[in-house]
Amino acid sequence: MFKNVSSLTAHVAPTCGRTPGQLRRNPRYRTLLEAHVARQLGAASLIGDDTQSAAILRVKLVEARLRIANLEADKRRLEAFVARHMPNAESDTARRAAAKTANTASDYQRAFECTASALEALIRHAEVYGVDPSSSSLVDLAARPGSPPVVGSYLIKDFVAWQKAKKAGC
Repeated sequence: MFKNVSSLTAHVAPTCGRTPGQLRRNPRYRTLLEAHVARQLGAASLIGDDTQSAAILRVKLVEARLRIANLEADKRRLEAFVARHMPNAESDTARRAAAKTANTASDYQRAFECTASALEALIRHAEVYGVDPSSSSLVDLAARPGSPPVVGSYLIKDFVAWQKAKKAGC
C-alpha cells in the first residue's frame, strides 16, 4: 500500500522511464496517481483535502458518509444499551424538556445529582473505569500505570466532591 503519491511515483518512475518529479508535475499523470492511491482500501484518508480530482473528493465524501453512518449506529447502540441497563433513566425527550424548564439553582442541583448518579452507576457497571480520589480524575483501570486519565480533574471535580459528600452522609 502506498501512503502517498510520492511513494507511488518513486515505485513507478523506473518502469516508466521518467523521474518521480516529472510524473508528479504532469497534471494528467498526477490525477491518475492520486486516483490510484485513493482507490487503495483505507487510503482515502491519506489524501489531503486540497486535491482537485473530483474522483478522489467523491471517495473522501463516501468515506465521510460511511463514518457518519457508523457513528450514528454507535450512538443508537449506546442509547439502547443505556435504556436496557438503566431502566429508571428518563427518556431523551423528558431530559430535554427538564433542561429547558430547569431555571432555578435547585433544579440545576437536582439535574447534577441525577447526572452524577447515572455516571456513578455507569462506572460501577463498566468495572473498567474508576475514580482516582488523589488526582480527582476518571481513570481506566486496565490502562498501564502513568497513562493519562480518561476524564481530567477539571471536568470531574464536582462529581468527585459530590461522591465524597454522599459517602460522608451515609
